[in-house]
Amino acid sequence: FRSLLKTYKGLEGLSSLVDVGGGNGAALSMILSTYPVIKGINFDLPVVVADGPLSHPRLEHVGGDMFVRIPKGGAMFLKWICHCFQDEECIKILKNCYAALPEDYGKVIICEYLLPNLDEITPDIARNSVVQFDMCMMVVSRGKERTAKEFEALALAAGFQGFQIAGSA
Repeated sequence: FRSLLKTYKGLEGLSSLVDVGGGNGAALSMILSTYPVIKGINFDLPVVVADGPLSHPRLEHVGGDMFVRIPKGGAMFLKWICHCFQDEECIKILKNCYAALPEDYGKVIICEYLLPNLDEITPDIARNSVVQFDMCMMVVSRGKERTAKEFEALALAAGFQGFQIAGSA
């Protein structure tokens, strides 16, 4: 995540960021340390944010349910969230993110593994940890890793006008 944070420039100019499913706030704390003007909301289940969250002067911990409502912010950040859920659940989360964004401008930043398209998979790629991680997610959860086209379909189904891949680490 640190290497991605060094190369990704999409956080520049933000004044607020909501980390949806942010756990103890570790990823958001790293973001806030890198971008001193951003105020952050670490949003996760009440039991998660009540149990030893990290402290940072510009970080607020908020408990709630991402399937019901997400706190308002200039941008939403989801790190390793979508791969835990089926498409319908991801669309619900993304619709709630959309509703929490400002009407004039906002974005959702999704940090996930990106699967290659089926026609791009070679034996070397099949041994790649991303493909193996996808199989693991299907076994241990109801989720999966996704291709760029699958992420785009989720974004459009949730009401977003566009989708772009901004970088990879």
